[in-house]
Amino acid sequence: MSKDEVQAVIALIEQQVPRSDATAKLTGMGEVVLYTNQAGYITLAAEFLRCALGHSSMGGLNDVFSGDSEFTIDFMVTTEAEYLGLLS
Repeated sequence: MSKDEVQAVIALIEQQVPRSDATAKLTGMGEVVLYTNQAGYITLAAEFLRCALGHSSMGGLNDVFSGDSEFTIDFMVTTEAEYLGLLS
Protein backbone atom coordinates (compact mmCIF):
# COMPACT_ATOMS: atom_id res chain seq x y z
CA MET A 1 0.00 0.00 0.00
CA SER A 2 1.16 3.50 -0.70
CA LYS A 3 1.32 6.14 2.03
CA ASP A 4 -1.65 7.89 0.43
CA GLU A 5 -3.70 4.69 0.53
CA VAL A 6 -2.84 4.12 4.20
CA GLN A 7 -3.74 7.72 5.03
CA ALA A 8 -7.06 7.24 3.23
CA VAL A 9 -7.80 4.17 5.36
CA ILE A 10 -6.98 6.12 8.53
CA ALA A 11 -9.23 8.99 7.44
CA LEU A 12 -12.08 6.58 6.68
CA ILE A 13 -11.75 4.92 10.09
CA GLU A 14 -11.72 8.28 11.86
CA GLN A 15 -14.78 9.38 9.89
CA GLN A 16 -16.80 6.20 10.43
CA VAL A 17 -15.85 5.05 13.96
CA PRO A 18 -16.47 7.49 16.81
CA ARG A 19 -13.42 7.47 19.06
CA SER A 20 -15.73 7.97 22.03
CA ASP A 21 -17.19 4.49 21.37
CA ALA A 22 -13.78 2.82 21.62
CA THR A 23 -12.62 1.12 24.80
CA ALA A 24 -9.71 -1.16 25.56
CA LYS A 25 -8.12 -2.79 28.59
CA LEU A 26 -4.78 -4.53 29.02
CA THR A 27 -4.59 -6.98 31.91
CA GLY A 28 -1.65 -9.03 33.11
CA MET A 29 -2.57 -12.49 34.37
CA GLY A 30 0.77 -14.22 33.85
CA GLU A 31 0.04 -13.49 30.21
CA VAL A 32 -1.22 -10.25 28.74
CA VAL A 33 -4.90 -10.10 27.82
CA LEU A 34 -6.25 -7.38 25.55
CA TYR A 35 -9.97 -6.71 25.74
CA THR A 36 -11.50 -4.18 23.43
CA ASN A 37 -14.83 -3.66 21.77
CA GLN A 38 -15.20 -3.50 17.98
CA ALA A 39 -14.73 0.28 17.89
CA GLY A 40 -11.65 -0.15 20.05
CA TYR A 41 -10.00 -2.64 17.70
CA ILE A 42 -10.73 -0.43 14.70
CA THR A 43 -9.40 2.66 16.50
CA LEU A 44 -6.27 0.78 17.55
CA ALA A 45 -5.81 -0.30 13.93
CA ALA A 46 -5.82 3.34 12.86
CA GLU A 47 -3.22 4.17 15.51
CA PHE A 48 -0.99 1.31 14.37
CA LEU A 49 -1.34 2.44 10.75
CA ARG A 50 -0.42 5.98 11.80
CA CYS A 51 2.71 4.61 13.48
CA ALA A 52 3.54 2.62 10.34
CA LEU A 53 3.68 5.95 8.50
CA GLY A 54 6.14 7.27 11.08
CA HIS A 55 3.67 9.44 12.97
CA SER A 56 3.86 9.14 16.73
CA SER A 57 0.44 9.14 18.29
CA MET A 58 0.92 7.79 21.79
CA GLY A 59 -1.61 10.19 23.27
CA GLY A 60 -4.09 9.01 20.70
CA LEU A 61 -3.39 5.40 21.51
CA ASN A 62 -3.49 5.76 25.27
CA ASP A 63 -6.81 7.59 25.32
CA VAL A 64 -8.45 4.40 24.01
CA PHE A 65 -7.50 2.48 27.15
CA SER A 66 -9.96 2.71 30.01
CA GLY A 67 -9.00 3.92 33.45
CA ASP A 68 -9.13 0.41 34.88
CA SER A 69 -6.66 -0.97 32.35
CA GLU A 70 -3.69 -2.34 34.29
CA PHE A 71 -1.30 -0.71 31.87
CA THR A 72 -1.12 0.99 28.51
CA ILE A 73 1.38 0.97 25.68
CA ASP A 74 4.06 3.51 26.50
CA PHE A 75 6.08 3.37 23.29
CA MET A 76 5.56 2.31 19.70
CA VAL A 77 8.75 2.38 17.66
CA THR A 78 9.48 1.51 14.06
CA THR A 79 13.17 0.69 14.17
CA GLU A 80 15.15 -1.88 16.10
CA ALA A 81 17.55 0.89 17.15
CA GLU A 82 14.72 2.78 18.84
CA TYR A 83 13.57 -0.45 20.49
CA LEU A 84 17.04 -1.29 21.78
CA GLY A 85 17.50 2.28 22.98
CA LEU A 86 14.43 1.95 25.16
CA LEU A 87 15.73 -1.29 26.68
CA SER A 88 19.06 0.21 27.75
